[in-house]
Amino acid sequence: MSFLEYALSKARQITYVRGQSRHYSVLLDKKNRIISEGQNSYQKTHTTMHKASRKVGLEKDYLHCEVAALIKDKDRKGSKLIVVRVDSKGQAVNSEPCPVCKEVLRSFPNVKSIEFSV
Repeated sequence: MSFLEYALSKARQITYVRGQSRHYSVLLDKKNRIISEGQNSYQKTHTTMHKASRKVGLEKDYLHCEVAALIKDKDRKGSKLIVVRVDSKGQAVNSEPCPVCKEVLRSFPNVKSIEFSV
């Protein structure tokens, strides 16, 4: 199973709630080992998310999966981020990072590549 397929299977396990995206991310190190994972959280956020939101002029009031995975990487060993999103039927849909997540990624120069669904 590829890491993209793994992330998609994890996204499908997230309970579907109307109006909420089922996003999941996996952060890999240079040896393709998983070092952290994250999913969207609609109950909490993080100062990193808040600062990036204000910088790009948007108000994102929940924690995105990319940021959730990145903030767990305290030693900044992650080099590849995989981001997926599934719709209500579990089908992969576009998960390209939003402007806020792109801003956060700029502060993680160790992440050299990003792979996202569709």
